[in-house]
Amino acid sequence: MLDNFILFVEKLITSFFKFLFRVLKSGFIKLFKFLFRLVKPCLVKFKSFISNKFSTQIKKIKSYYKKYIIDSFRNLKHGIKNFKHKKLVIRFAVILLFISVIMTGYYFGPTAIKHYKSTNNSLTFVEYNTHVENSSDNKSANVVQVNNEVKTEPAPEPEPAPVIDTSYRWPTEDGYYITTYFSRTHDGIDIAGCGWNSNIYAIYSGEVVTSSFTSTNGNYIIIKDDKGVYSMYAHLANKYVWAGQRVEKGQVIGGMGSTGFSTGTHLHFSTWNGYPYYGGTAFNPYSIY
Repeated sequence: MLDNFILFVEKLITSFFKFLFRVLKSGFIKLFKFLFRLVKPCLVKFKSFISNKFSTQIKKIKSYYKKYIIDSFRNLKHGIKNFKHKKLVIRFAVILLFISVIMTGYYFGPTAIKHYKSTNNSLTFVEYNTHVENSSDNKSANVVQVNNEVKTEPAPEPEPAPVIDTSYRWPTEDGYYITTYFSRTHDGIDIAGCGWNSNIYAIYSGEVVTSSFTSTNGNYIIIKDDKGVYSMYAHLANKYVWAGQRVEKGQVIGGMGSTGFSTGTHLHFSTWNGYPYYGGTAFNPYSIY
């Protein structure tokens, strides 16, 4: 009896929940359909609005593309096709290309670089440096006098020879870096990184033979040192020495700049056997350090 009652209660509860689920399902469906009927007109209008806007923008883009790109290209093509002076334009372009090649060779070719002597340059001839030291003044320095007389006192010990600094100084301050090295087409090294108007030093004691300006070098200085080597310092912002002046090793002779044919603040430093460009031969500045 009890078992039958429990089975009956279970069936009753199951039937109740099934009924409740069907009622809720039907209610939700009806509610959703009701809300959809309310919102559907708004959705249709919104869809129509978006579609119209999109189609309008597409038409505008197509119209712009046809009017300003396709038609312009067709007009340009038609103009080029009917242009009567095509040969003249081609000749003019060839002439410009030829002039560009000549100018490139003028500025960068090792044999086509043109330099001008400064107005205050005292050199009236081309001087070649042969590095031959004149020892005529020292012929009598090592002559020993021979005396047959018997010396009673020992000869004094000779004094040690003075130490002579034969090393070269670097021409810029610390903090530099090299932008262009010496090569067949570049007669020196370009040193940058020290800042505008930073000190430029004489690498060795000697005489200033040129202190001037050209469109290529800008402000530049040439020094012939006591060893016969010519050193050139170009693109300076300022010059502090003049032709004929004696300078000592480490003396400030100018400031780093970007004058002349230059693309930035740097020092173009070169060393030469003979006067630069006029019979002289450039060699790698690193070889003296």
